[in-house]
Amino acid sequence: MDHDFHLHVVELQNSGPLNHMALASLVAFASAPMGRPAKGQMVVLGDMSLGGSVAPVQSIAEYLQVAFDAGGKRGDATNE
Repeated sequence: MDHDFHLHVVELQNSGPLNHMALASLVAFASAPMGRPAKGQMVVLGDMSLGGSVAPVQSIAEYLQVAFDAGGKRGDATNE
């Protein structure tokens, strides 16, 4: 099943134009219309430009430590 999405982001905080969004936001916005809820305790790291370029994660060890401290149990990069 193919899907096309159009996401319109409105800036409400008067902080200037948005030029990137968290990948976690993309996962959240896409999961509902696709009928595939995100798995519990899933961690999504990184940012994506509005043009679709993914920025590398800096200090991944720190992010992983926070995830484990918050109850993360394992890493899983498979698509189920």
